[in-house]
Amino acid sequence: FATIGPNAVAMADAMLESMRSAGLSLVEASRSVSTVSSYVIGFAIAEVNYSGSGRMDVAPPDMSKIAALYRDKHPHYVEMLDQPAMWSVEGQFEFGLDCVIDGIRARVATTR
Repeated sequence: FATIGPNAVAMADAMLESMRSAGLSLVEASRSVSTVSSYVIGFAIAEVNYSGSGRMDVAPPDMSKIAALYRDKHPHYVEMLDQPAMWSVEGQFEFGLDCVIDGIRARVATTR
């Protein structure tokens, strides 16, 4: 546990307090904190991997080449490539985080 620093502990403690105040059991609160943290950290890692440099102002890959490779076998995937909203990093993050939070809210609603 030497890799868990004081800032991570303080953040987890604050999140646990909020989750417990919302009515979650200690186990549910702990799992919720872990889920939110895992989503945020995982998204940040994916962002860095996507850009290769940690910068998100890098243009997306050449969609026409990707579409040509997959058009016949995976048409739904290719259709998605043309959607500009797919390339909004902020939009992707917010959508996913909203889904995670909505799930936690649903869990809170069942405990009341």
